[in-house]
Amino acid sequence: MHEHDPETENAERQQKDAYDEFEERVRRVRVFLFRCLCSGWFHWKELKFNKRIGHTLTLATLIALILYTCYTVKIYKASNLSASAAQIAAETAAKQEASWEVSQRPWIEISNPSIIQQQTTPPTVPISPIQPLLQNDPYNFQVVIRVYGNTPALHSYAKMNPRFVPLPHQVNNFLENVPTPILDSCSRTAPWEKSDGVLFPTGTYPWPSNSQIAMEEDIRKWIYFQEALYWIGCVRYEDAFSRRYQTNFCFYLVVNDTPPGWKRCLTGNELIEYSKEH
Repeated sequence: MHEHDPETENAERQQKDAYDEFEERVRRVRVFLFRCLCSGWFHWKELKFNKRIGHTLTLATLIALILYTCYTVKIYKASNLSASAAQIAAETAAKQEASWEVSQRPWIEISNPSIIQQQTTPPTVPISPIQPLLQNDPYNFQVVIRVYGNTPALHSYAKMNPRFVPLPHQVNNFLENVPTPILDSCSRTAPWEKSDGVLFPTGTYPWPSNSQIAMEEDIRKWIYFQEALYWIGCVRYEDAFSRRYQTNFCFYLVVNDTPPGWKRCLTGNELIEYSKEH
């Protein structure tokens, strides 16, 4: 004799009960729909002609309203989809344009600061990079401007001036605790000058300042490490897309630096990008 597994019989009974319950629900739904249809039909047959016309028009209006609403929702979704696609396309185009402008624009670097002795009568021969300053003769400060990129720097000009800045009793490395001087003509709000200067890519341009003469008092304080000599300035220029840029530079010179020579300031060497509406 075969023994029946009680757990298997229970599982089969549960599956059968669930299926029977589903069939019973479907049957009830069909009966309900059939009764509604029959009831509606009998009610419809009892109506007079004018009421039938009125109900027909009401039903037709309701169906038309439903169709119109569905069509409006469809148009709204399509419009939103088109607007989103257009916005994404515009943003992508703007990013590509900005990336292309950056790849084409000129970049300027300022380096190699030096003091140039002006010709005197009788001529003098400087014996050190700072000798013209010590001699109290007219001199020029000069930097070298290098241009990188694929397009020239248009309408370019440079502003630069010396500043003797008092030093505190305790001076940190690289004059970290000495405020970097600011040149008014290089501030963001300073008006731009008209210039026809053009700096071409891969070009190297020595750029001297106007003639300078240092005051004897400033020279004395500088020699005794009471002041530091700063040279500050900027180069302003435009790219081919009429966007303006400004490269600031700052160098300093103190007498007891090791090794001696000009050093780049910790601040004051930033690039400023102006908007096209500036």
